[in-house]
Amino acid sequence: MADHRQIDFGHNIDSFEREILDDINDKLEPYIQMSMEERYYLNGIVRKAKPKKILEIGTALGGSAALLLNATRNIDGAKVLSLDYSTQCYIMPEKQTGWIVPELFPELAKRWEFHGGGCVCQYLEGGGGGFDLLLLDTVHSNPGEFLNILEALPYLKDGAIVVLHDTSQWTTWGKELQCTNQILLSTLKGKRILFDDAACPVIPCIGGIVLDKIDHDMLWGLFTNIALPWVNSLPYIDYVTLARYFDQHYDRDLVDIFKRSAIWHRQRDLLIAEVRMQNQTPLLERQHGLFSAMIQFIRRIKSKCRCILTTRKL
Repeated sequence: MADHRQIDFGHNIDSFEREILDDINDKLEPYIQMSMEERYYLNGIVRKAKPKKILEIGTALGGSAALLLNATRNIDGAKVLSLDYSTQCYIMPEKQTGWIVPELFPELAKRWEFHGGGCVCQYLEGGGGGFDLLLLDTVHSNPGEFLNILEALPYLKDGAIVVLHDTSQWTTWGKELQCTNQILLSTLKGKRILFDDAACPVIPCIGGIVLDKIDHDMLWGLFTNIALPWVNSLPYIDYVTLARYFDQHYDRDLVDIFKRSAIWHRQRDLLIAEVRMQNQTPLLERQHGLFSAMIQFIRRIKSKCRCILTTRKL
């Protein structure tokens, strides 16, 4: 297999070997949340790079998994591992996540493995790693993919390809809070795989990059992304799982950023809940309650951060 950093992907990778995808496009159409150009882009990258081990995080119906399996159908030994936070498909709750692969593409399913339920890092540990390509497409809002990429990085090969979907949700679909994947794509360092998509008014809604060597400077950017405002909360069990996992794979100063960010956002959620409980009280009393809650919030954050630093010194 060629070094991905030496491959010339050009600026029209979406035109490369389209006929491979065309073989399944009609059957795939109702079940994949990618435009035709985005599908051709992903198909072209896979056909050009010829990865043997692919990791997909975020599976939904299984459309992109089927695309990846089809694009590697004549690559000897190629396999796809799909991971998802949920075992039930959020689009069709009566179905299992990724259901279309075994039901509609059984000839491809023998090279496919799926695991779901909770943080995806628990399915990576002890699994061998060495993935050539990562397709990351989960919630598109913070902290979402900011955490997913850090789960995946320890198991990617040097010079692996990372493809992110839904990178321009705010300009393409007006979803202003779904900017996570573009921020992440901009933070990663490496050789970018570019193309033009006329359907997108500013930038394409999918992007890829061949990663440079992962160093502390790149990791610092990835971890500090976690400090940006969160749209989604992090269950405590997930915090514990991720904290333990990150402790095993990353320097302590980086993991501390994750822990502090998680604590800050948890305490913020508690503050909001406290204030909402007071929304039926008189205005002056409400203002006093908000002020008191803010003071308590700041004290809790300082206390939690002191605990982290004390533990670090020990």
